[in-house]
Amino acid sequence: MTIRKRAQKQVEIAERQAKALSLRRMGLSYADIAREVGCSKAVAISDVRTAIQSLHVEDATELRKIELARYDEMLFALDEKIAAGDPLAITTALNISQRRCALLGLDAPQAIEVVPSPQEELVHLQQLLAPLLNAHAKQSDAQKVLTYHPPVTEHAG
Repeated sequence: MTIRKRAQKQVEIAERQAKALSLRRMGLSYADIAREVGCSKAVAISDVRTAIQSLHVEDATELRKIELARYDEMLFALDEKIAAGDPLAITTALNISQRRCALLGLDAPQAIEVVPSPQEELVHLQQLLAPLLNAHAKQSDAQKVLTYHPPVTEHAG
């Protein structure tokens, strides 16, 4: 592929990404974006993400606000059905709430401290101390040999 063709392809990809982001801002689903720009749903998702990453912080913040406003509108439309106890409306509202949490970063992973059981701690300490105890035992044996005094026997006489 020549440099000119490669550059043209990059321009086409950038334009597709910009169009995908624009369609997403208008509220289209990824499936609809894929149909509109002529690509797979996975490529549409990738295009939107790539376009968002290339945005300035203000643009990404604006897009977040737009998405949050869309979610608010969806929840408002479900309000009466939720109040009436409609299970489908409640499930839909929960799904919208999950998307809001993900968008706002509220579902970030939490650090979990793993604490060993007392038995595991004991085994670990024994493993750490074993070489020291073995070295000490060898040293003690060597000192016994160096300081060995044979027992004194009394002779009758």
